[in-house]
Amino acid sequence: IYRYYRLTSEIKALISLTVPILIAQLAYSSMGFVDAIMVGRVSAHELAAIALGTSVWIPLLLLMNGVLLATTPKVAKCYGAGKDPEIGPLVHQALWLAIVVGIANAVDLTLIAPPVLHQMGVDADLAQTTIRYLHGVAFGFPSVALYQVLRCMSDGLSRPKPSMVIGLTALTINVPIAYSFIYGKLGLPPMGAIGCGWAT
Repeated sequence: IYRYYRLTSEIKALISLTVPILIAQLAYSSMGFVDAIMVGRVSAHELAAIALGTSVWIPLLLLMNGVLLATTPKVAKCYGAGKDPEIGPLVHQALWLAIVVGIANAVDLTLIAPPVLHQMGVDADLAQTTIRYLHGVAFGFPSVALYQVLRCMSDGLSRPKPSMVIGLTALTINVPIAYSFIYGKLGLPPMGAIGCGWAT
């Protein structure tokens, strides 16, 4: 009976941790899916710019997030050992690292995009649209890096629900903002793929 009770309690705890993380990941993935649908209605040129741009910035984003993911086990280790006072300084250092990594990746993205697209043999007009789309994405990299640290902190403290709420909120906000930027609503000029980059 004790083993059964312990097993069921651990399964419940695991589900309570896993479900919010899955929902958050689904929300983030849905943002790109929604953007592609909205831009695809503008033209094939704009959709191609986003597809090319995504192939450039996603590896950098994964590299950045991979570096910052070390925050989660470090926070979890302190939290599990009852060393709560050590969590604050640890997260502060991670936030400083996030600023450096975020800015470095943003600069890197704007610098490597033109030669990469040139090596791929991309048409000059399409390459220009892609680069302008990437400028918008790059602008958000430092903020994403800071958010990643805070998300890792929450996950390390066994509190993934804030990430889920932020993910769903971001998706909800992204849809009307991207729509307005892409199609030129609310007095804004239509920007197509470029507006999608800034909205993202």
